[in-house]
Amino acid sequence: MSDDRREPRSLPGGESLEDLNAQVRQLTLGQRRLRRLLDAVAAISADMDMRAVLQHIVDTGVDLVAARYGALGVLGEDGEFVDLITVGVDAERLLAESGLPQRHGLLGSLITDRRPLRVDDVAADPRSVGFPAGHPPMTTLVGVPLTVRGTVYGNLYLADKHDGTPFGDDDEAMLTALASAAGVSIENARLYERLKMAAEQFQRRMLPVLPDLAPLRVEAR
Repeated sequence: MSDDRREPRSLPGGESLEDLNAQVRQLTLGQRRLRRLLDAVAAISADMDMRAVLQHIVDTGVDLVAARYGALGVLGEDGEFVDLITVGVDAERLLAESGLPQRHGLLGSLITDRRPLRVDDVAADPRSVGFPAGHPPMTTLVGVPLTVRGTVYGNLYLADKHDGTPFGDDDEAMLTALASAAGVSIENARLYERLKMAAEQFQRRMLPVLPDLAPLRVEAR
């Protein structure tokens, strides 16, 4: 009786054909993720509305690493959180129940260190202080700072991959690249808002002083 079992076919370098196929699949996946990143950066850069830009950044981060939850915490000049943009979390209800995040725990660590943060078990991390009321439980976390002209504008946080695996080096690298490009888009949106405000103020100063024609009402625009 013949034995149909076959040894894995080997290549000259010693690798099996199965190993090579796995490497090709991984390379193809990386190329697709890079294409999604480039497309997303182009879309983010095309928008000049600050709120829309920030929402694009969170949406893109969630898509790139296949995360269930995403949030972008915007920092004020004093380093405290002044706004929160989310995906997968009811931000309005969360803010109503618990308010904005505080500068402590894992989120505070990212603000202080200004380096990417990756945690495989949030509850077991000694820096964790737990979740506020109404916050969905999360197990894994990856975060990257968003810097604008050398200043930390905010932090992008992603939690819990759909497949249940921890975030890896590729996820961190992809989000770091997104954060770098996002900083430019944020700066452009800020400059656009300032230009728009200055133009409006200039136009208002050009309005003439209207005479009192009561009982008629006169307006200029």
